[in-house]
Amino acid sequence: MLLQRGKFLIDSAPNNKKEKVDVIDLDYMGSFEYEGNAIPLSRTYIEYFKDKYVFYPTQIFDKNGNQMFIYANSDLLNSKVENDGEYILKLAKYKINNNYSLWEYIKYGPNNSEYNFWWDIEGAYFIFFGEKYKDVIQYYIDYCYFRDGKKDGIKRIIKKAGYSFME
Repeated sequence: MLLQRGKFLIDSAPNNKKEKVDVIDLDYMGSFEYEGNAIPLSRTYIEYFKDKYVFYPTQIFDKNGNQMFIYANSDLLNSKVENDGEYILKLAKYKINNNYSLWEYIKYGPNNSEYNFWWDIEGAYFIFFGEKYKDVIQYYIDYCYFRDGKKDGIKRIIKKAGYSFME
């Protein structure tokens, strides 16, 4: 399980969607995430399928009352999500129980942790707390999507990295 931790650098999305603004800072956890292209490939997958991504709220809150959200591909999760969102809750609890920094954030609150953002690289989804960050994430994905040349550019990036693209 590759759960990359990081922190938001801004609290709201820039007004100019074409302006490059750093929005997250990822903690260096090991070479595979970078040298193996795991993060860029996960990001390009999210970019390519961005129209299918939705923000799933959970019934989990941090110590300050900020709600946990999962930003994920609805095609992948809708087949598993029951009407009451039980699958999302199970997924969130599984991630919490298997990642110390996420568990620590919930237990002790945002003031005791510099991390407030988690990226499941293999699953290509984000976990974060606070509705205000939804716009920041949307800005990040939209900016990368246009920077990378939309769908055709993303396909070229993936091919150049030595992978085949499957829709």
